[in-house]
Amino acid sequence: MGQRRIFLNGRVDDKSAHSLVGKMLFLDAVDPETPIVLYVNSGGGVVTSGLAIYDVMQHVRPPVYTVCIGHAESMAAVLLCAGEKGHRYVLPNARVMVHQPHHVISGQTTDILIKATKAEHTRTTLRDIIAKHSGRSAGEVIGVLERDTYMTAAEAVTFGLADEVITHIGELGVPTKVPSGDGGGGGEKASNGGE
Repeated sequence: MGQRRIFLNGRVDDKSAHSLVGKMLFLDAVDPETPIVLYVNSGGGVVTSGLAIYDVMQHVRPPVYTVCIGHAESMAAVLLCAGEKGHRYVLPNARVMVHQPHHVISGQTTDILIKATKAEHTRTTLRDIIAKHSGRSAGEVIGVLERDTYMTAAEAVTFGLADEVITHIGELGVPTKVPSGDGGGGGEKASNGGE
């Protein structure tokens, strides 16, 4: 968690959500202004776990910058898109994929109808989140969610899931903490070397 960088590597599930939520809340309590950088390299996972991460990203006071390294697919792509507007980044060879949630529904007819209603609510929720953060209409988002839609880094920027393709960490523009030498907390120095 050095320099306010946190990582989503692997599956989005209760374990990863618990870890990321705890880290964001801790960083918010320590410093409510300096941005948090969330690195995403994930094929997605459990929607409810992802929504817990999403809600806390929106809840904490510091802006949450997102950076896709490798891939951000399914729920992970939603989290990439939900970062601070203007500070959602993808590395040049990263891949982003969006689709509608997958559900396996079985059981009695009444149970199937209840689960189908819940599945439609989940799809609508994800559609609305992506539309809100991408600037696309609900109809445009539904169009890309119908099937697995894979995007290059540049295509993710064009669609509005990210803001910029970057090649160097300095392009994030995140201030980094450096010791001040007085033993008392430290000053700030811009990551590009400026003061």
